[in-house]
Amino acid sequence: MDEMLKRIFDELASLRKHMATKDDIASIEQRMATKDDIASIEQRMATKDDIADLPLIKQAVFEILEAVNEIPTIKQNLADMSEKLEDVIATQARHELAIQSLAVRSLVHENEIRALKAK
Repeated sequence: MDEMLKRIFDELASLRKHMATKDDIASIEQRMATKDDIASIEQRMATKDDIADLPLIKQAVFEILEAVNEIPTIKQNLADMSEKLEDVIATQARHELAIQSLAVRSLVHENEIRALKAK
């Protein structure tokens, strides 16, 4: 009989060790989400439709970053072209002066030729 009582007490001790107390249950209830908490979470959660556009948005951001990274190169190219354009304008101005000078010489030569023919 003593052996049987000892097994019963051991079994009770094991049950007490594994059983939840009222305090344990109260603690669990306090930490559990309520229906309102779950409803609030569901309202804030993204749906499949909400995230369907993410790959497109990521691609657009990537393309914008690539364009932004090209801005310094574009600025340098623009500066180089501006410098070349200024050189072309300066060269064109020199050519204009040379053309005007040649036109005056041409007129002078034509007058000299007319004068020689008239003699």
